[in-house]
Amino acid sequence: MLITVKDGEGASGFVNLELLPFPEEVKDHHRERISRRMTMKRTSRIHRLLEKDLARIWQNDFGAWPFDGN
Repeated sequence: MLITVKDGEGASGFVNLELLPFPEEVKDHHRERISRRMTMKRTSRIHRLLEKDLARIWQNDFGAWPFDGN
């Protein structure tokens, strides 16, 4: 199963990149963007980011996401 989380700017990033046939520079890009968000949120656990992303959906909290309609 492919897992994605939002990066620090609201774009989707792939977590388990070993499942994708991307070049290493693309994989590195996803790792770097997700790592930056983890630093911003002061967490070392991917599942914490996933929980935050999912909670924003059911709370209808899209103001800082690309889904806000702007």
